[in-house]
Amino acid sequence: MATFTGMHGRCATPILTDCQHEHGEFCRSASLKALLISLQAAAERRAFQAAQARELGMNLEIVTAVCPADLSDGHDLDWARWHRPLMPTEKACFLSHRAAWRRVVAADEPCLILEDDALLSRHLPEFLEALSSLRGVDHLTLEVRLRKKLIGPQRTLEGSCGWAPLYQDRTGAAAYVLWPRGAQTLLDQALRRGPALADAFINDSRALVSVQAVPALAIQADVALAYGVASPLMTTSYIQAQGGKKAHAATGWAAWRYKGRRLSGQLALAARFLAHLHHARRQVVPLDLGGFDSAG
Repeated sequence: MATFTGMHGRCATPILTDCQHEHGEFCRSASLKALLISLQAAAERRAFQAAQARELGMNLEIVTAVCPADLSDGHDLDWARWHRPLMPTEKACFLSHRAAWRRVVAADEPCLILEDDALLSRHLPEFLEALSSLRGVDHLTLEVRLRKKLIGPQRTLEGSCGWAPLYQDRTGAAAYVLWPRGAQTLLDQALRRGPALADAFINDSRALVSVQAVPALAIQADVALAYGVASPLMTTSYIQAQGGKKAHAATGWAAWRYKGRRLSGQLALAARFLAHLHHARRQVVPLDLGGFDSAG
C-alpha cells in the first residue's frame, strides 16, 4: 500500500455507497464520479465529453460553468490580491472550479474534475482503480502541458500505473482528482488569500499534498497536435476569446502593488524549488501516447 506525505454547486448523491472509506481512499466496488465543468452554450464540447465518459465507463456529472456576464457568486472574494487583475473570463473560470470543489466537499468523496476540452487516455480507468492503494493525498493531476514540472522519484501503484510527488507545477487544471480535504483547503484559501487563475491557485497551494500521474493521462485539446494526438474539439480558448489582459491592466499605485505581489510570488516559487531540489528534479512528464488516437 502506497503512502505519501509531503508539503505542506449543487450537491449530488455520494458516489460511494454501502462502503466504508477513509480520507485519501477509493473503494474498489464503486466508480469514481467525474465532474465536468462546461458552459451551458458549449453543447458540442459537452456531447464529446459525454461520449468520452461512456467509452471509459465513467459517471459524468455536469457542473454548469459560470458565465463572465454573471459573477455574482464571487461577491465574497477579494479579487484584487493576485499578481495582476483578472479578466472576467478568468474570474468565471475560477468560480466554476470553486463550484466543483464545493461538490467534492458535499459528496465527502474524491472526484475527478474535468474541463470540457480535456482529452483522456483509454488507460485512465485502470489508473483510477489503482488509486485505492494511495493514502494521504489531497490532489492528483493527470495532465501534462509541454512544460517541466518539479517532481520526486516515480512510484508504482498496482500494475503499470505510476505517480510521483509533485512539488511545483506551472500550468493545467483540465483534469485532476481532488479529495475532500483538498477541496476544503482550496475553499478556505480562496476566502483567506483571494482568487487567482484557477490552475495557478491550485498549483501554488503549499497546503495541498499533490502528486502527478506518470505517465500523464490527460491533455487539453489545444496542445493535442503538439503531442501528435488527434482531437475532434475546436482549440479556441474561451478565456482568450474574450479579449486580452491589457484592457484590464491596473494603473498608478495599484499597478505597483500588483508588481510587488508578482515579485513576492516569484520569490516563493524559487524558495520552494530550492527546498525540494535535493530530492526532486525538473522534468517533462511523458504522456501516455498509447492511450490516445494518433493525429496522423
